Amino acid sequence: MPVYADSVFAINSLSNALLLYSYSFFYGITPRHSRLIGAAALGGLFASAEAILDLPHILRVGVLILLTVIAFGRGGLARRVSQLMLMCFAAEGITIAAVSMMGAYAELAPDGIVLFASEPVCAAIFIAAYPTYYLALKLIKAQNRYIRLSIRYRGREVRLTVLRDSGNLLRYHDSPVIMVAWEAVATLFDHSSYNELRNSTEAFAIYRTISGAGTVPIIEDAECITDGIASNAALAVVERKFKGKYRGVAGDIQTGRI
Repeated sequence: MPVYADSVFAINSLSNALLLYSYSFFYGITPRHSRLIGAAALGGLFASAEAILDLPHILRVGVLILLTVIAFGRGGLARRVSQLMLMCFAAEGITIAAVSMMGAYAELAPDGIVLFASEPVCAAIFIAAYPTYYLALKLIKAQNRYIRLSIRYRGREVRLTVLRDSGNLLRYHDSPVIMVAWEAVATLFDHSSYNELRNSTEAFAIYRTISGAGTVPIIEDAECITDGIASNAALAVVERKFKGKYRGVAGDIQTGRI
């Protein structure tokens, strides 16, 4: 079967670029476009040479290391190479699964896996596999932004969702503070309003923001359980309402299993 070097170069350069950009976006790295595009092109050149000269597959590891250094530098090299390699494996797995679902099939050959589907279809699915994998990772990561919080207070309990916010640095006696909306926890108390709760509370935490400063009441006897694990967090009740599906924000919470 003839090998067209220009097609191999184009497909692999594009897939390499998608791989490197997906990695950058997922791990919060500001992409340096010239370096990423140069690394992707180098990977495309190697793929063309490999197809024409029948180079040993073991060289791919060395090329991946070189691409990683070009794109991201030498810092954390082993970790980055391992993560990129896992992303490559995932993309190839998505490709095989996708063509199988479309009615094609595959079989093992001495030099790899042969996919019985049209080459344009395989190339399109392989290229699409990287953004698909990136979106799946983002979805998983987004799920970790939220905490399932159970609050127990004097025989009563409420359950709600709070947002994990690394910018919430509020502390009370060296413990992180979970701030929850009054409307979400009002059933824990006998007070009819937020002002009544404030007036009956003796413990307060001081907060400071760009717009000003103030205090929030701390419920010292409340027990906070995050994702089924007892935490060291203090509970603060605020009058504001939170948008979205969460009803509060949590900072750096330390946990110990119940």
